[in-house]
Amino acid sequence: MESTTITVTVYRRSFLPRMVKAEKILLDQMSTGWIKDGRFVPGKTGEEAVLAYHKEHIGRGIQIHWKKDDPRFTELKLELPASEEEIDDFFLMAARLAKQDICEVYLNATPFLPKQYHQKKDAWKTANLRLLHTMMGEVLNQETDVLKLNCVFRTFYAGMDDAETMWAGVDTSALRNWLHANQNPDWYYSCYSTDTMKDALRIPLGMTAVLPQISLLKNLQKTVVLFEPAADKDVLRLDGTLLEELPYERLDEGMMRVDALDESCLQRLKEKAVSFNGQ
Repeated sequence: MESTTITVTVYRRSFLPRMVKAEKILLDQMSTGWIKDGRFVPGKTGEEAVLAYHKEHIGRGIQIHWKKDDPRFTELKLELPASEEEIDDFFLMAARLAKQDICEVYLNATPFLPKQYHQKKDAWKTANLRLLHTMMGEVLNQETDVLKLNCVFRTFYAGMDDAETMWAGVDTSALRNWLHANQNPDWYYSCYSTDTMKDALRIPLGMTAVLPQISLLKNLQKTVVLFEPAADKDVLRLDGTLLEELPYERLDEGMMRVDALDESCLQRLKEKAVSFNGQ
């Protein structure tokens, strides 16, 4: 079964409408960003879109879309399954959006009124939990190997153990905790996939990186460059066998996590690698 999407579309009816800025509809503790070169960049805005997330429960992300040639149009999207908290965020943002002006509001292309928000929100929460159980059941029944979830900072793949935990839950708290725990904003997510990688992956010193596993990097002849973010200066280039010197933890679907390097580890790498000056 494929994931589904909640969409709220708003058309403003004022005589000279202006594009609604994201700040007008964001909730407290929410941040935004967008994807560049295959990775999520906090603070970045797409050409006609931005991705919002709540710092206390980072999940699937709520997309905000505009049209440059039609300032009347604003749209919110949330992919399901998601946590109940993120569905609450979505409908609160939709309510704020609808209050910005006299407007027409559509929920998945069907007109609806502000007084219906709570009713619709509860119905979507019920459908969301049913969808979560169905999709996790497909993993447990081996109808599919893993469940793919595109989220804010990276793509997740729920395997058998994860699916069993979430399938047994009476709510979405297990999904919420799983997504949030693995999307720490202090980590540096180099890329979603090797399709968007250039020849070198640049990892800032002092931050944790999530990137494809070493065997894949070597097969594709990719290089990892460590750089000092304050000066934006490349420090070390690692390729071939030197990649195996990185301290890492295997993650799902061919990814690995490289923790922030301490001074002793960095010195050891410097002794085994030639300093790279960016040329």
